[in-house]
Parts: sequence; C-alpha cells; structure tokens
Amino acid sequence: MKIQSFFLLVLSLTVLNASLFAEENVYSKGDLLGSAGVSVYHFGAIVAGDYGLHDLFSAGIAAGYNGYSFVPQVRTHQVPLVARLAFHPFNLSAIADKIVVRTMIDVYAGICGGWVFRWQTSERGILLDEQEKGSFAIREYIGMRYYFKENIALFVEDNGPLSYIGGGITYKF
Repeated sequence: MKIQSFFLLVLSLTVLNASLFAEENVYSKGDLLGSAGVSVYHFGAIVAGDYGLHDLFSAGIAAGYNGYSFVPQVRTHQVPLVARLAFHPFNLSAIADKIVVRTMIDVYAGICGGWVFRWQTSERGILLDEQEKGSFAIREYIGMRYYFKENIALFVEDNGPLSYIGGGITYKF
C-alpha cells in the first residue's frame, strides 16, 4: 500500500509541475551534472559527475564509500572509483514527442567500470591482512532524475559497482 501511495505522489507532482519547464528535455548535450547521495544497500555515500556528450549519451565519473558486515567479527569496507557511460532514451526523436514527462524526468541506463578498493577489519577495528586489496568491477547501472526545479533534481539509481540502490540530489551547472 505504501509503494502505491508513493507512486501516486510522484505522478501527482509530475502532473502539477508540468508547466514549470519549457517543452524540451531536461537533459541535453553540454549539461554538467553533479550528484551526491547515500547508498542504501550497502550503506554508504556516493558522489558522481556527468557531462552530456550528446543528447543521447553522457559520460562521467563516480566514487563512494560503503561498508557491510555479514558476520559480526569482520567488517568489509569498499571505496569504488568508476567511469560511466549512459544512454538517455527519452531523447530519442522517434519517441520524444510521445513522452510528456520528459520535461521533468531524465531516465538513463549505462555501463560503468573501475577499481574497487577493498579491505576488512575485525570487530575491534584491526586491519586484517589475508584478504584482497581490491578488484576491477564492471556492471550496468540504471537510474532516474526527477527535476523539481530547473537545475535541481532528486535521483535514484542502481549504482553499478558503487552499491545496489542509491539516491540523493543532483545539481545541473
């Protein structure tokens, strides 16, 4: 029931805010976006920067920190540093006229890869030596930005190597 209420709220805000923006996409070539937020699973923080290479493609970098513990005696810490490339389907000319919410919502999907620094500590905070120090990671990511002002948006995404689910705020420079 709560998830239905959430989607109804988002839909209502989308309809009410439709008149705030010009009849064009919220994402376009040359846009510079900065994002910061939290990752929910595994809990931590994320920051990202993206640049609009084309109306359909953006590239960026992202970093974060997250930590988790599957057993009480060992805590795993991760610091991913990744590059990412995204596709923005709402900007396709064949469907752009049919998507009314494209003036407020930017949907994107892509691939990201980079190095994930990883270490483990004991429950007392002592660094454990017998584990890997990091690894290369490559994964898909998908997300959405909801612009409630012309240059400020809320985002939610499956963050690729950063974490499984994250969200926060985006600012368009």
